[in-house]
Amino acid sequence: MKYVMLSFLTLLFLLQVPVAAQDLDPHAADELSHPLQPPDTSSPRSTLYGFIADTNRFADMVRQLGRGNLDGSKRLVINRRIRRYLDLSEVPDHIRGQAAVDTALQLKEILDRIEIPPIGEVPGAEDEELPDRWRLPGSDIVIERIQEGHFAGEFCFSAQTVAEIEDMYKSARQLPYRTDGPYRTEGLLEWHRTEPQSPFMNRLLRHTPEFLRSRNGGGHALWQWVGLVISTISGLLLMRLVYRVGRKRAEHFQEGHIWRYMITLTFPLVAVLIPLGLKAIIRNYLNLHGTLLTVMDFLLGVLILLGIMRLVWAIGNRILAVVINHRGLEEHQLDMQMLRLAGRVITVLAVMVVFLEGGKRLGIPVTTLVAGAGIGGFAVAMAAQDSLKNILGSLMLVLDKPFDVGDRILVEGFDGVVKEIGLRSTKLELMTGHGATIPNEKVAQTRIENISRRPFIRRILDLKLPLNTPSDRTERVVSKLEAGLQDHEGMPEGFPPRVFFFDYSDDAYVIRIIYWYGPPKYWDYLTFNQNINLLFLRILEEEGVPLRLPVRVVQTDLEGQGPIDATGSMFPGETS
Repeated sequence: MKYVMLSFLTLLFLLQVPVAAQDLDPHAADELSHPLQPPDTSSPRSTLYGFIADTNRFADMVRQLGRGNLDGSKRLVINRRIRRYLDLSEVPDHIRGQAAVDTALQLKEILDRIEIPPIGEVPGAEDEELPDRWRLPGSDIVIERIQEGHFAGEFCFSAQTVAEIEDMYKSARQLPYRTDGPYRTEGLLEWHRTEPQSPFMNRLLRHTPEFLRSRNGGGHALWQWVGLVISTISGLLLMRLVYRVGRKRAEHFQEGHIWRYMITLTFPLVAVLIPLGLKAIIRNYLNLHGTLLTVMDFLLGVLILLGIMRLVWAIGNRILAVVINHRGLEEHQLDMQMLRLAGRVITVLAVMVVFLEGGKRLGIPVTTLVAGAGIGGFAVAMAAQDSLKNILGSLMLVLDKPFDVGDRILVEGFDGVVKEIGLRSTKLELMTGHGATIPNEKVAQTRIENISRRPFIRRILDLKLPLNTPSDRTERVVSKLEAGLQDHEGMPEGFPPRVFFFDYSDDAYVIRIIYWYGPPKYWDYLTFNQNINLLFLRILEEEGVPLRLPVRVVQTDLEGQGPIDATGSMFPGETS
């Protein structure tokens, strides 16, 4: 690996070694001395002759210096002036700069081969009425006034001319160069397409076999096709390797190493830079042009767009991980689930914005992108109706918060402790030890009793005394029960115990006892109940009142006089 890196660094160094520059043509230097001065496009005449003059001057300058020795600022001035002569409004943003140069050179080749009308026959700014559209005689080349936008009112070679320039050039390239009129730049387009911008590539091509430099299909040399195949395959394999390593490292650091997990963002970022590097190689070193350049530029643009979408998704995941880690939420909590859902929704929206904006820059109509996204969303929504209902149910549970993990609830006939609240369902551990899973859609639509959220536990107990219990004993039992419960353990403030001689039933006096116990810890409550029950038994034993119903004995009269009701005495020494 270290030898590969050393070779790569050496290659980068060689690519930066400049060739000795020659003196710059004085006319071209004049143009570069005022880099912000726009060309004159106030009339068809100024546009036509200005384009020819600028192209001639810049052709001399580039040929003297060589493409590889033209620094970035000079190249920017050249491209800017050339683009001002062309209506590139219908050319996608991602290839507009390269298309301007290639279109301008093909247009110049055509103008060098056809007759250019005398300057007086071309409408000029001094004319009283300028036409909005002027066609070059004997051709389909049109110069027209821009009607809207930043350059409204200026005359440029029309968008239709720019779109058809390649076909026009193929038709006109068999014509001989004209012998009169404005100066010609013979072979400029051919030289531009065969002269790489890299000085290193120029030196390398001088030592390559002739058959590699021979031009074939599409006007490209064999070395260009070989370089394209090698660089594309290498780039794709490198992207796959970066994504694979990045995914493994992210899975390794996702739990417990949050900041190392954040650092793994470098992998998808590097993956995005790889197709950007391929674009630079294709333009500066392989020197592709025409349809092949447009196709490769578009495909690499799609690859960059997909990489950016994946990068945005990875950023969303990591921000969400930081937030969850900061709040200390557990995996099974509903807050965490909904926070993750909200993060996913925001991330998806961000990815969709990147998709729409990137697609627009690639020249894909916005209506097509929106329609495609809408159809895809509709199909997903139809296929996931039940899941969406459960997610909406989860959202309702988050807003209402009727229970949390660890709460004991009664829902849909189930009595159990909540173990997990997911996006699709809620899982309970029933009091029987069994598990139950209930879809969140049903949980959100049914009545829920949260036992764990009660501030106390209320007990209602009915003691039934026999009907033949004397009133004084009944009164003493009630008084002793009240005294036994006075200021009892766990009594909530404002909830004193209540004891009443409540009712007569068919077979007993009913003593109703009501008391409250808090906090509502169930096992402590059961222990307290046990102590109270023993207290009640001692009180009844002291008063000689047993807790059992009268015994009813039914005897059959053999003489047919009907049943005889004999009720046994409940108290020793007493007869009924």
